Amino acid sequence: MRIRISQSGGFAGVPIDVATVDTTAVSRERAAQLEELVDDATFFGLPAHVSAKGHDVGADNDVSYSITVERGSRSHTVSFGETGNGLARSAPAKLGALVREVVGEGSP
Repeated sequence: MRIRISQSGGFAGVPIDVATVDTTAVSRERAAQLEELVDDATFFGLPAHVSAKGHDVGADNDVSYSITVERGSRSHTVSFGETGNGLARSAPAKLGALVREVVGEGSP
């Protein structure tokens, strides 16, 4: 499984890769934890755009994040907007733990 988090929008609007994890390149324990977090978030059942704490993706200068998970032949991307609190705290509740683990911010 591969998980990629990227940022786009803002003043320059240049997309930035924030973090990428390939579970074939990490320990079995970390791979299992990431798999569990994807499942707990019901990631493949989420819509392409989710609201983060009352903010929607879409304003011209707004920063948005996207998470892409590739598992076998499946690939799904979910986007959400910046709330002014940074990446992990802007993530909708179901995605927060996954985002924190992928970007290495640990627990809230």
